[in-house]
Amino acid sequence: MEIQKTAAQTSPDMIRKRYGDGVRFAATFGIGMELKCLDDEKKCFTGVAPRLSGLCKAYPADQVNTWILAHLMDLYKFTTVREKPSFDQLIQTCEIIKRRYHYLNAAELLLFFIKFKSGDYGQFYGSVDPMAILAGLREFLKYRAEMIDKYEREAKEDEIIRQREEWERKAVPMPDNLEYVKAFFKMNNNQQK
Repeated sequence: MEIQKTAAQTSPDMIRKRYGDGVRFAATFGIGMELKCLDDEKKCFTGVAPRLSGLCKAYPADQVNTWILAHLMDLYKFTTVREKPSFDQLIQTCEIIKRRYHYLNAAELLLFFIKFKSGDYGQFYGSVDPMAILAGLREFLKYRAEMIDKYEREAKEDEIIRQREEWERKAVPMPDNLEYVKAFFKMNNNQQK
């Protein structure tokens, strides 16, 4: 199994069919979903949550920005800093995330936010810095690459084990096989004499 994007993650029609309108999508991948992503990281990386590029095709830009913005605002509320970013900074952060990290799926982005809250990717000093969030996202990408590599290796190993079990199930048992080979050679030796 190779982890790659599927039509379910990028096709606007399939995304709308599965999640409905932008409001329903935002509710499905809302703030409360972050903890579920933390509980099942493997599913975040190997599942079929829609990619940001697919969301941008399926829904108006304002709806996608609002969804990302809600998670950014929740992150800011989680901190105790006094200075919050301006609305313009928030929108620019949303646009950078959508464009530069378009290949991330929605569950991966939620996992990033909850891991950021957990302190995995830095902290804020005095003010919320969008650049710190984007730097944290770059660090998350390294973690993401490691995890995808791990899950692909596990899937290949599982496939090898499954094939071996299938071969063993279909294989002729060794003693019977050995007797067959001996009989074959004995028959060939008798024919040559």
